[in-house]
Amino acid sequence: MRSEPTLRRLTVYFSDRRTFFVEVDPRAGPSPDADVRIVDTGLALMPRQAADILPLAEQIGQALRDTYPDGATCRAVLPAAWCFIHVVTVPTAQWTAEAAAFEFEPLVPVPLEQLTWSCRRLGEDKALVVAVFTEAIAVLLRHLEENGVDAEVVAVDALVAADAADARSSGGRVVVLVDDQHVTIAKPDFGGGEVAPFRTFRRPAVQSPDADRQLLLGAAPVGENRTTALVHVLGGAEATKPTVELLSGALDFIDVSAPEVAVPLLCREVHKPNVLDLRRQSLVYSGRWRGVRTCGRRSAVAFAVLLAACGVGLRVENVRYTEALEDLRPLRDGVYRRVFPDGAVPAAAGARLRSELAKLTGVTRQAAEAAVVSTSSGLALVEQLAALAALLPEQTKVYLAELVADADALILSGQTTSHQAAGEMVQSMNQLPGWTVEPPRSKLRKDQTVDCRISVVRNRHEQAG
Repeated sequence: MRSEPTLRRLTVYFSDRRTFFVEVDPRAGPSPDADVRIVDTGLALMPRQAADILPLAEQIGQALRDTYPDGATCRAVLPAAWCFIHVVTVPTAQWTAEAAAFEFEPLVPVPLEQLTWSCRRLGEDKALVVAVFTEAIAVLLRHLEENGVDAEVVAVDALVAADAADARSSGGRVVVLVDDQHVTIAKPDFGGGEVAPFRTFRRPAVQSPDADRQLLLGAAPVGENRTTALVHVLGGAEATKPTVELLSGALDFIDVSAPEVAVPLLCREVHKPNVLDLRRQSLVYSGRWRGVRTCGRRSAVAFAVLLAACGVGLRVENVRYTEALEDLRPLRDGVYRRVFPDGAVPAAAGARLRSELAKLTGVTRQAAEAAVVSTSSGLALVEQLAALAALLPEQTKVYLAELVADADALILSGQTTSHQAAGEMVQSMNQLPGWTVEPPRSKLRKDQTVDCRISVVRNRHEQAG
């Protein structure tokens, strides 16, 4: 029995100080087996311009090319610290994505034109809007593509983690992402429409436990009761340990995941169909059409090669035709001198010969056709006369002096013995199918014989046929 192939998907997960290359099967269980490679980086702040992210883009591009020399397709996950995330209120009657963006713009410190944004409707009048700096992320994605890796989806880690937590639990739970320099805290409640804003802030330097505790607990959306939490640790153990200890004083943990567990879990969620995607507007993914463009380019190259080959072939044929004409020129001139011995051979001797040949051919064809028509008409006339003679009475005596014939009539002029004999002739000839014999014109002669004129006319329906 053939075993089912393993479906492993690549995810490139960016965090404060490290980038993870994760290959995971989205169909796996709660603890999926994953292949994780880690690249240490130095970027921690939100990238706003190309220069902010260029060193990271070059470093990650080179690492991907070394790891996947044959290329790959991936989904990219950005940290919430690189994004603007807000929940806005939009009147139900006016709810559109553009209306949500309009409400979102006053909450960010830069014009919306510098950002690429996406949103998700929450309940009747809420919208979750997330945005990144277009220029910086475009540089990152371009470096991935130039090194053979296409990012077909761009997601945000906090939103992915919130989706996963909301799908597996009821309310009263917060999600905490603890990185080397940032902490993101959110309470997912996407089904009910009442969503606390995501809070992302730089993890403070450990000045005093009390100051750190106040900052962290002020950001955590906790109520009077202690709240359970899903804590995903993304950074190094030494950098994140103080934050985890501070949170443990206020939250009832049900799960604390180390990076080797948390990152594959989040990467598996990224490959689900409902992920909020930032591959929009200026960052829209065009890789789906890359195969079409590649096929088009190959077809264009093949067509150009074909045209070049045709051009070479035509050139060769032109040379051969020119050489053949040069070989025939003396023969053509000799024929012209024999046909027109008194004239000089002109430049267009071939055209003159073709014209004379056409004339001779036309005259010959007309003569042949005329001969065929004349022969055919003569045979038809003989057949008609033979048919008429066969119908005459045996005792009939007639002298045929003149016969006028065409395709539709016969006129017979001559002499017979009496008017009665002329009438009997007409009566007999009326039996010829398809023909009508008109009454005879007869005149008595001095010698008691009769001059008669008989007209035999083809019937009209026979003429039409």
